[in-house]
Amino acid sequence: MKIDVGLDAQLYVSDLANKNLRVVGTDGVIDTITDAIVPLEGLQAGEERPVTAVNDDGTLYASNGVVVQRMDADSGEFTTIAGGGAFSLDDGSDRPATEAALRITDMAVSGGTAYVAHRAGTFDWRVRAIDEDGTITTVAGGGELGLQASEGQTATEAQLTDITSLAVDSRGTIYLAEDVAEGPQDDGTYSRKGWYIRKVDEDGTISTVLGDAGSGFSGDGGPAAEAEIDQGMGDMALAVDAEDRLLFIDGSNHGNNVVRRIDGDGVITSIAPAWYLAQDIAVGPDGHLYFAAPGRVFVMALNENGLPVEHGIGERPAPKPADDPWADEEAGTVLTVADADSTEVVGEPRGLAVGADGTIHVVGSRDDSVLTIDTEGETARLPTGVGTTYPPDLTLTDVEVGTDGSVYVAVGGAVLRIYPDASTAVVAGNGSRRAGVRGNQGYEGQLAITAAVDEIRLASGWDGTLYLADSLSNRVYELGEDGRLSTLAEHGFTLPGGLAVGPDGHIYVGDEHSEQLREIAPHGEVSIVAGRGLPTDDDPGGGGSDGGTNLISPSDVAVDRDDTAYLATSRGIKRIDADGEVETVVQPPDENATDPVRLANLGFDAHGNLYFTETPGGRVRVMVRPGEISDPFPWGIVSASSAAAVLVVVGSCVVVIRRRRRAPRTPALFTPRD
Repeated sequence: MKIDVGLDAQLYVSDLANKNLRVVGTDGVIDTITDAIVPLEGLQAGEERPVTAVNDDGTLYASNGVVVQRMDADSGEFTTIAGGGAFSLDDGSDRPATEAALRITDMAVSGGTAYVAHRAGTFDWRVRAIDEDGTITTVAGGGELGLQASEGQTATEAQLTDITSLAVDSRGTIYLAEDVAEGPQDDGTYSRKGWYIRKVDEDGTISTVLGDAGSGFSGDGGPAAEAEIDQGMGDMALAVDAEDRLLFIDGSNHGNNVVRRIDGDGVITSIAPAWYLAQDIAVGPDGHLYFAAPGRVFVMALNENGLPVEHGIGERPAPKPADDPWADEEAGTVLTVADADSTEVVGEPRGLAVGADGTIHVVGSRDDSVLTIDTEGETARLPTGVGTTYPPDLTLTDVEVGTDGSVYVAVGGAVLRIYPDASTAVVAGNGSRRAGVRGNQGYEGQLAITAAVDEIRLASGWDGTLYLADSLSNRVYELGEDGRLSTLAEHGFTLPGGLAVGPDGHIYVGDEHSEQLREIAPHGEVSIVAGRGLPTDDDPGGGGSDGGTNLISPSDVAVDRDDTAYLATSRGIKRIDADGEVETVVQPPDENATDPVRLANLGFDAHGNLYFTETPGGRVRVMVRPGEISDPFPWGIVSASSAAAVLVVVGSCVVVIRRRRRAPRTPALFTPRD
C-alpha cells in the first residue's frame, strides 16, 4: 500500500487489495476516487499495482503500475500522460510518453515532473522522468556500472537492481531506496548486498547517501554515510519534508523500527518510532508523519525537535486530590469497588493506577482502551489509539498516571502517553520486540523511541518523572525530559514484576524469576529488600531461601507515603515496611484450587487507600488506609457487594528479615538524582 498527503491534508491511499485509489478527508470520511486506477486487460488483468503522488501545487497523479494519470484540478477528470505502450524508449527516440511500456513500483512528483521507478527486467531498474509536455526520459539506471563503480558517475551509467521507493525534493534531487544485488556471477546469479539510499543530483550524477556501514543501529548525530541501518528483508520507504530533509523507515520487518532523518548537511537523526510492518511513509503539510501498514494508515504528530508532540502540557495545573471516598470506613476494611467483567476488562488485568482525582485506571492484556472508574463508581473508556492511530493486536502490560494527569500505557513494545486533552503520543519504544542487536547492551543515553522494549512495567515518580522496567534488556530506566533513557542500575532483572517509586525517590522492583523485591537507591545501589537470597536467622547464607516470606511470582508493587512497600504475589499481598518486617495482609481462600483467585495490580490513591484486582471475576477491590494499621493481623473484611467475600485475611505472620534501618522519612520529600 502506497500513500501521499495533499496540501489540504487530504490523505491518498493506493489500495492494492481493492485496486483503487481512496481519499480520506480531514473529517475522517473515506471515499473512492473513480477512474484514478485504470483496470488492466488481457494478460495483465488483475495485476494492478496502484501508486499515487501529489505535486507541490496539489495536482494528483495516480498509476495502476502500467500507466500514469494526472487529474485536472478543475474538472476532476484524469488524463493518461505516460505508459500503456509497447516501446522501451531507452534509445532516445522522440516518441510520446504514452507509447512507453512501463512497469512501475513507485512514483514521486516535483515541479510538475513525475518520476517513476520502472522495472525493465530482472535486477534491472530505471528511474524515468515524465515532464509536463509528455516527454519521457531515463534519468538513472540502464547502465553496467555496479554500486562502487558508479559512484560519482552519470546516473544512467549505473546498474540499479531493485528500487522500492522514490522521493524528490524541491530542488529536483532524486532519492531512491535500492535493495542492491551484485552480479551477475559466473553462474549468472546475483548476490544480495543490502539496502542503500542513493541520490541523483541536479547535474545527473549518482552517489550513495548511506548503506555502506553495514547492518545494525548506530550513527545518530553523525554523518549518514557512517550510520548502520537494518539490512533485513522488507521494503525501505522514503519521503521528503517541507525543509527538503530526507526521511526513511529503518527496518520495519522485525528490524530497528524507527524513522530516521538526514538533513542538508548529511547528519542522520532518529526522530520517531515506525510501527511494525510499515510499508510506506508520507509527510503532511503540518509535518505529521503518516505510515501505511497492512490494512491501515497511522498518523503521528512531531514537534520542532522531531519528538512526539506534547499537547497542552504546562498550560494546566496538576489535578487536585479528591476527597477520600472511604473516609467513613474503618482502616483495614476491604471493599469491592467494581465488578469489571470481560466486557470491561478484555483479557487478564495487567495494570492498575489511581489518579490524583481518585479515578482508577485498569487495563487488560487484550484491551484497546483504558477502563476508568471514578469515585462514584461510574465507569468509562479512555481511548489509547490502538487499532486506529497505532497498530491493533498489541498486548497491554501496564498503566500509570502522571502528576499532571497524563495516563501512560505500556502496549506492545512501546509506551503511549494520553495527555489530559485526550491526544496521544509515543514516548518510548518503537513497537519492535526484537532483543537482538541492542537489547542486551541496554539503552543508556539513547532516544527512548528507538529502544526495542517489551513486557514493560511503569511507575511515575512523586516529581512526575516516568520510569520503566524492560524485560528485553532486563533494566530499569528513567525517561528524561530530553526523551532519552538513563539506566538506574547495571544489575539485571530477570523479569520485572511491578515497579514503584517511594516518596524519597527509591525505586522498588518486584522480580518474578528471582522471587525478590529489590530496591534501587538514587545513587544506583541495588539491594534485596525481601525474598530469595536474603540472609535470615534460619538461613544466614541466603542460599536459595525465600526467608519464609513466600514471595512467589511477584506481579506488582506499590509504596505508600510512609515508604512501606506492598507486594502482590501468588500467595497474596505482602506488606514490607522500612525495617524489613514482612506480613501477609490478604490471601486468596485456596491457592491450590484448580482456578485459584489471583490478587494483583496494586495502586495507592492520595489518601493511602490500596486498590488491587482480583481474578477470575474481574473485581477491583480497595483496602482502606492500610498504613494506619499497626496491630497484628487479621483485619476485618466488609464486602460492598451482595456476593460473599472471596478474600480471607490470614492471622499474624510476621517474619523479620535483615535489612538496614533508614531514618524516618518526610513524606513529601523527594531526593533528586545527582
